[in-house]
Amino acid sequence: MDPELAVLAGTAGTTLVTLLTTEAWQRVSDGITSLWRRAEPARAEAISAELDVTRTDLLAARDGGDLQVGSELGAEWQGRIRRLLVTHPEEAAALLATGPAVIADCISATGEDHPMTLGAELNYAFTLSAMGRPAEALPHARRALTGYERLFTPDYPLLLNARQNLSVALHALGRHAEAIEQGEILVDGRIRVLGPAHPWTVHAEELLHEYRNAARSS
Repeated sequence: MDPELAVLAGTAGTTLVTLLTTEAWQRVSDGITSLWRRAEPARAEAISAELDVTRTDLLAARDGGDLQVGSELGAEWQGRIRRLLVTHPEEAAALLATGPAVIADCISATGEDHPMTLGAELNYAFTLSAMGRPAEALPHARRALTGYERLFTPDYPLLLNARQNLSVALHALGRHAEAIEQGEILVDGRIRVLGPAHPWTVHAEELLHEYRNAARSS
């Protein structure tokens, strides 16, 4: 399976279980079901029923204070979507195209600066970057970073992820000085939070090295 499709499946599964507990749940459920209705119509009704069960389980877990259920169900749906895309990669474009509607649903349900909305922006930006569309990813990555900066301290993990996403998009667009600026802040944050030997810190340093080499070569 292409890594880009794995990223798409991962972010779609995570976003799905988040939105199933909001007023947008029916529209989101219909959108996922439509993927199966086109690709594997014989399974569409079963998928729709599974989405209803997932929503019920998520609401019960929320009421009961069980914080693990969301992650578990997210992983289950990531797997289902991944397997669908392995067999029907032509559905990737349709799934990716739902990104703006998902963000709009999050804004409607929680507001522009809610972590749910910012997470949707970040996921969509990450997916666009992974699929080689940095110009489209850039505004979403920037909105995610700006929103997290208003809500959290500079070393908040998702804020650092958004900064990395922004730096990658800037680099891909040839905006090397801006990528280096974000990359330097990212490395400092990763070191403070995770230490110099952590794989994420090492990866951030590798990205910064790549940005600097690109700037020298341009």
